[in-house]
Amino acid sequence: MENKEELISKVQLKKQIVNIIDEYKEWLLTNRDKVYSKEETISGWVRDFRSQSENAFISLHDGSTCDILQVVCLKSSIDNFDTLENVRGACIEVCGTVIISPAKGQLIELIAKKITILGIVEDKKSILLVKNVPLETLRGYQHLRPRFRTFGYIYKIRSTLLKNILFSILIIFIILIQI
Repeated sequence: MENKEELISKVQLKKQIVNIIDEYKEWLLTNRDKVYSKEETISGWVRDFRSQSENAFISLHDGSTCDILQVVCLKSSIDNFDTLENVRGACIEVCGTVIISPAKGQLIELIAKKITILGIVEDKKSILLVKNVPLETLRGYQHLRPRFRTFGYIYKIRSTLLKNILFSILIIFIILIQI
């Protein structure tokens, strides 16, 4: 039987997209003139997939933020590049280098070195593969709501409102105690 410290040292927590973005923003405050390059491993769901002849682009979402992380897959550096065609909606793990994005619309992107497909969507008519799903349709798929952007925004607004309401109640309580 292993002791608690040995078990904790074996557990490796995965980074989330929100943590990677926050680390970049912190770095940006002090290192504007340097090149940003950091090795990361991240898991998430493929929201979108675009392929060209020599490279492919994956929009990765992990639920930690409403933002996506663009993963750039170069045919020359990915062993399983040809198997990525049916990856939309799948759960993947990506190892690579986070860099400042040269494209507009995102701060950073991940240049993939290794992509592991953890689970694919086998049903080609699955609701996960539809780009725009009406809210009425999602009523029957409540367990999939967090995977869609609309509900991500709703949950973010709800969380912010609740946090501010609780903070306001705390301030009122402190004021009442002092009276």
